[in-house]
Amino acid sequence: MQAGPFGHGTLAEVAGALIGRFAENLAAELDVPAPASAAVPAPAPDVAEPVDLIDAAGVGALERLAPAATALAVLLLLALLVRGLRRTDR
Repeated sequence: MQAGPFGHGTLAEVAGALIGRFAENLAAELDVPAPASAAVPAPAPDVAEPVDLIDAAGVGALERLAPAATALAVLLLLALLVRGLRRTDR
């Protein structure tokens, strides 16, 4: 299994969320009116919230990872079961 195709959908989702956040912040900055006078101090700029990449990837990442995680858990349980049976046979 190659790593590239597996993460392609997640990368697209995160990129889309980042571009959307950038567009929202840019629109908010462009809507701010210019100060009436240079003597009036400018308000402190708003600090943008950090982007939560897990939230941006959303359920799509979990849906892609769930089958692989389930298969891995089943294989691990089977390996432990077989190992336990072999030890009891001795």
